[in-house]
Amino acid sequence: MVPQGSVLGPLLFLIVMDTITRVKLSPTADLRLYADDICYFRPISTSDDCIFVQSDVDQIELWGDDRDLKFNATKTKCMMITRMKRPPTLCLEIGGSPIKQVYSFCYLGILLSSDLSWSAHIASVCGRAKQKLGLFYCQFRMASTDAITKLYIAVVVPTLTYGASVWDPHQTTLIDNLERVQHFAARLATKRWSSSGSTLVGLPFRNAGPSSSSVCAGESYVANL
Repeated sequence: MVPQGSVLGPLLFLIVMDTITRVKLSPTADLRLYADDICYFRPISTSDDCIFVQSDVDQIELWGDDRDLKFNATKTKCMMITRMKRPPTLCLEIGGSPIKQVYSFCYLGILLSSDLSWSAHIASVCGRAKQKLGLFYCQFRMASTDAITKLYIAVVVPTLTYGASVWDPHQTTLIDNLERVQHFAARLATKRWSSSGSTLVGLPFRNAGPSSSSVCAGESYVANL
């Protein structure tokens, strides 16, 4: 057992968790670890593959039992990534409890969808960014352009660009959703509420974001404001 609250606790826990990579899994199956998060994945082509998945889950559970580690079935989710209109249902269990099959799941801060669409993730990103900008409007709308720009860079830009190399959108609709957030940020900083996006080009706010070229639509737009 790893003593909780000790100085060496985190290091000892990682050493224990690293041994899960030695669990013998079925061919083509693999694991990815991040702290106490375990991601198991395997291609499924036939019904027999579903049996292999359950067998692998059983092996992982046995690994935990040998180390007095219990998996929380309520926090364990299963998601099948496919473009099939009617994907098969996986009936998996862990610890005698069924594993819920979901169609979207937030993994390390990025909302993954079973159809590999980033619409849900970008909607979530824009929603959180708008909440922060709404707070700026309530508390700091009379502040200077420089102050709001610095707040935007420190608080909103990380929300808009986190993991952008993974979910960088190419659909015009998704790009427009990101740009609307930054249109509002530019208006808030410059106090030009009636200005259109095109008239904001060249204002002091143009340098408010990263200057790297198109890491994501939102990031490139900040550089052009």
